[in-house]
Amino acid sequence: MRVAIEKAGVVGTSSVGVYNLSHIGRVGEYTEWAANQGFIAIAVFAGNAEKGKGVVAPFGGSKGLWGTNPIALAIPRPDAPFSLDFATSAIALGKASHALKTGEQVPEFTAFDRDGFPTREPKQVLEGGAFLPFGGHKGYGLSFAIEIFAGFWIGAASPVAPGDDSGPGMFIITIDPDRFQAPEHFQDSLDVLYEYVRSCPPSEGFDEVLIPGDPERRRLTSPESMRISVPDEVQVDMNQIADDLGITLVWS
Repeated sequence: MRVAIEKAGVVGTSSVGVYNLSHIGRVGEYTEWAANQGFIAIAVFAGNAEKGKGVVAPFGGSKGLWGTNPIALAIPRPDAPFSLDFATSAIALGKASHALKTGEQVPEFTAFDRDGFPTREPKQVLEGGAFLPFGGHKGYGLSFAIEIFAGFWIGAASPVAPGDDSGPGMFIITIDPDRFQAPEHFQDSLDVLYEYVRSCPPSEGFDEVLIPGDPERRRLTSPESMRISVPDEVQVDMNQIADDLGITLVWS
């Protein structure tokens, strides 16, 4: 992302591909990094589909072929960037893992078991099952495109290259918005757009219309944001790891 930002600062826009990755955390962390420096950024990530680790099935399929293939986009704003960051699967892999630890179920119509039957049991999903793409054929189309953009096209691991050991990939696009509009006009227009959307009357069951990212920003500014709730089952696992390393964890 640093390379992408530097290049966009010189010529206005840039695109960068990187592979041999492992788990990179939240993709939005990288796009927000660029937005905080004044750049629009888009990033997509594709996982290790060719190694039999697929967890998301194509639309109409019954077997996981590739990863959750997330996409993130951020646009600079003085207070906080406009930020989108989501997996193209119906739910994120981490949410299923969390549900398994806490004894919860995954939402209905989001996954199926190893035999292709719908299930809400995270254990059945994680042991040979698969997630559905979000939004049916639309999410599937987006995840397919990400598999291309962040896959074999940039030299990352892909189903089209069996045995390839180049690892997952990430494709980044950065844009200097000042090349298109004066900075003050761009931000003023964003302000107007924000207010236009927030002025929409809420539908039944909603108190207000939110901007993408509002729920996360509110959670970060709440008193509870300074504490992380860790399920008992996860604490047991962490305590075991700590014991193996000779470390004592203190929970409060």
